[in-house]
Amino acid sequence: MALFGSELSILFRLVQSLHAEKQRRPRVLCLGYPAILANAQTFANLDFPVAWDEVVKREDSEAAWRAHGLDMAGTGMCEAASLFDRMGANLWVMSDQPHTGPHVVHDLDYPIAGTLRRQLGEIDLIIDPGVLGGRFNIAQGFQNIDWLLPQQAIVYHQAVIASPNHAFWGISPTAFYDFYRTRGYFLGIPCLWAGQRDAYGFEPVLQEAMPYEAIPQYPAHFCGSFIFRKGVYASDDPGFPIQHCYSSRSRNLSFGDFVADALPATHLFRLNRN
Repeated sequence: MALFGSELSILFRLVQSLHAEKQRRPRVLCLGYPAILANAQTFANLDFPVAWDEVVKREDSEAAWRAHGLDMAGTGMCEAASLFDRMGANLWVMSDQPHTGPHVVHDLDYPIAGTLRRQLGEIDLIIDPGVLGGRFNIAQGFQNIDWLLPQQAIVYHQAVIASPNHAFWGISPTAFYDFYRTRGYFLGIPCLWAGQRDAYGFEPVLQEAMPYEAIPQYPAHFCGSFIFRKGVYASDDPGFPIQHCYSSRSRNLSFGDFVADALPATHLFRLNRN
């Protein structure tokens, strides 16, 4: 699992907006410990407002790069906790494997107990760097995320939409929108990954899309970015959703622009707003 440079710019904007609202450092929970796929040139290209040299680099940087198919000898990989600290947030990690730093061991295939939720405290932002598609009990994974989020908290999903044998599941955008819609979340406009701006793939280009429109052609490894914010009012017992094409719910959706100005125009293609 990994976070790419373009995603870091989006996450920085989310962290800053939460900080302004709450007047404190946001508490961020990442599902799994993410590799940070970015280098100094990525930071410069995206005008990322964190100094590359001020972020601690991983001691196992070379091996971490190789695990992602990259020969980056001599280039340190950002240590995620240090990076989020420089972004102005406190980072926790939840995974099914122990890890150093603020960390909770839990397998998302199973329900999260109330004691664990109390241990984590109030979470402002959950980051899913592609973990959900690798959980076999994916419906429980969705439910756990909803349980962990208090009102007005945000979840960011990076998801593989189509890539055979990459994970257990490729997640259709409709799954996100049908699930979070029934739970009273504010829906961010979906962004599909449409190419890249650099040789390493650290800077995916995002293309705004509509969640229920058919996608007739797509690249071999097709990803998307999806953002949702929990509303003040939620259904008491919404159950699991029915896919929109089989339900009687209205197809007229309104979307929030959580990405806004986080990315330069070279890295985000907007839908026609007319």
